[in-house]
Amino acid sequence: MKKALLISLSLLATMQLFAQSAMKPAFSWNDGPHRFIKKLLQVQAQSHSGAKTTTPSERLKSSDYDWQYFTFNVDDSIRYEYSGSRASTFDLNAMSFSFPTTPYDYDEPMANISYYIPRTMNVLCDTAYAWAKNRSTGHYSPSRSTYAGYDANNNLLSYYNIYVDTTYNPDLSYANKFDASNKITANIWFGRSGAAWDTSAARYFTYNTAGQLIQDSMFSYASGVWYPQKKYKYSYDGSGKPILINAFDWDTTASNWFNSSNYTISYYGTGNLQSVFVTQDTGTGMFPAYKDSLGYASGYNYFNYYLAYSFTDTGRTVNAIMHKYIGSSGLPDSVNTSELIYFYTSGGIVAQTLYFNDYYYYNTYGDPVAWVQYLNMGSGYKYNAQENFFYETLTGVADVPNKTDISIYPNPANNVVNLKLSNTAIDKNITINIINTLGQVVKTQTATAQSTMQVSVSDLAPGTYLMYIKETNGSLWRVQKLIKE
Repeated sequence: MKKALLISLSLLATMQLFAQSAMKPAFSWNDGPHRFIKKLLQVQAQSHSGAKTTTPSERLKSSDYDWQYFTFNVDDSIRYEYSGSRASTFDLNAMSFSFPTTPYDYDEPMANISYYIPRTMNVLCDTAYAWAKNRSTGHYSPSRSTYAGYDANNNLLSYYNIYVDTTYNPDLSYANKFDASNKITANIWFGRSGAAWDTSAARYFTYNTAGQLIQDSMFSYASGVWYPQKKYKYSYDGSGKPILINAFDWDTTASNWFNSSNYTISYYGTGNLQSVFVTQDTGTGMFPAYKDSLGYASGYNYFNYYLAYSFTDTGRTVNAIMHKYIGSSGLPDSVNTSELIYFYTSGGIVAQTLYFNDYYYYNTYGDPVAWVQYLNMGSGYKYNAQENFFYETLTGVADVPNKTDISIYPNPANNVVNLKLSNTAIDKNITINIINTLGQVVKTQTATAQSTMQVSVSDLAPGTYLMYIKETNGSLWRVQKLIKE
């Protein structure tokens, strides 16, 4: 196998907590063009010549990984649970699985390359449960649960994330709206403000008669007032490919929009994305900021070469170079990347070039079963991380009731809530917890599951609650919003 080096997207995401790529501005969650440009690669990212799709043969069930460096904010294992025919796909541009996201999501930057990688719904699951390992004791404990809701067209309608502790502490949630053509029209974010959820931000999308996105606008919300933040306008060529994105920031002093940056996009004759050239307003006009370029091996749609550099007063500085090497199966079996970053330390700014060697191993379905990474920080390559992937067949595997197999009614409720459970839940020992907006467990009921059950809520004060239904010694089956009248 060729010596190679892959950019560890997860690792670099962690490193972004204290490091920023050379010469790149510190982008925030509302950097629309980056999400849009990533979307351009969506059709290229999930397929490859000669390999089988995971649908309907298998889908990702769980993964586990181990890090030697930068171990904070890392989940050591994750389990995915699905309903219906939803399944997982491996993204050959990002070289990763992704949790459900909107087509234009608000993820943190993961080094330069991620700006142009689509954050698609590559793990189209209902729930994901994460466990973290205590490196001192070796014991695992629940760390996080994430829930996703979809419509009949598998559009992501809602996302809800909680940290699994004694109070089931919520983290964030958002809701999406789609039009009749399944295009996202609104993305509303909710943050936890003290003891209650509160609207924190919103993003709205506008399309022309041809169905092309022509503007997306971001607003923040505080104390009952909406504040404009950013907006982006999109232009297309005659074939419908976006060629220019103009970014505008809101000037609170002058109360108007000003053009802060522009993205010029070019393509190969095949239609694959070739480069993105960015100019930014420095106060005296638009000047070159950076450029990212992609290359493709013959016969493959996912890119196998990536080059990023920034412009300075004295020329340009190379920030990242990545090569994917294609094995005999037609899949990238190794990736070579170097990344220039700045560490912000108490002693000042320290420049450092990181080198990664990453190796991938696949099963007969073309899905990865293992990924191993080696990191070189200037003193030679050392083992850094490893991730293993585990799969299940798409049909015939139902070891816990699916989300759609549990119905709760009436909701809102006055005195009693009825539960109707599927046959897969019958005779299992279950626990039902009802949580108030303070995160407190206000009611607990344990029972042996029957096809129909009742939970009394007559003793609860009117308000909004969350009902957690789980197998007493097993998985959480469902989180349901409950309104008591």
